[in-house]
Amino acid sequence: LPPRMTLAQRNLINLPATGIIIYQTDDVTGLYCNKGTASVPDWQLIGPAVSVASPSFFFNTDQSVGNNDYIGLGSSGSNFLRYTIVVPVACVLKSIAVSTRGFNSSFTTATIWRQTPGSPSPAATTLSASILTGTTFSVASGTVAANAGDLISVRITTPGGALFNGVAVSVTYQ
Repeated sequence: LPPRMTLAQRNLINLPATGIIIYQTDDVTGLYCNKGTASVPDWQLIGPAVSVASPSFFFNTDQSVGNNDYIGLGSSGSNFLRYTIVVPVACVLKSIAVSTRGFNSSFTTATIWRQTPGSPSPAATTLSASILTGTTFSVASGTVAANAGDLISVRITTPGGALFNGVAVSVTYQ
């Protein structure tokens, strides 16, 4: 087996021999070979990693969702604590996909909110996806660290009125 390492670890290899192969575990994962020289490495992807579906947290409701409501399983409301998922292990939240069940006549955003144990209140993260007027789906990616025991939820902002047919959100993590 080739050594497994991150992109940062790969780039720290001192004078990597031409032809050395490593398996990169982050960024664009897969097998890489130094096709350059030891003094001027040229890392090339020679075999992509086998694609495995990322695990996901799911938030959904078939109920009406108003502006600034949080969504959870089967209902929605403005109280964060009632609509949360507990993060089971430390991870990185990687993407958010949001979909409405019907035509959306206003700009809508789904944002991940996180509350760490002992924190008095939840805070918005930088990971959000926005549905533009007239569309029903949006996806966005990023990186937000989450620790075991953190509570996460999704807050929907839809200033133009309620989403009467509900909304579904998936959050992938690694």
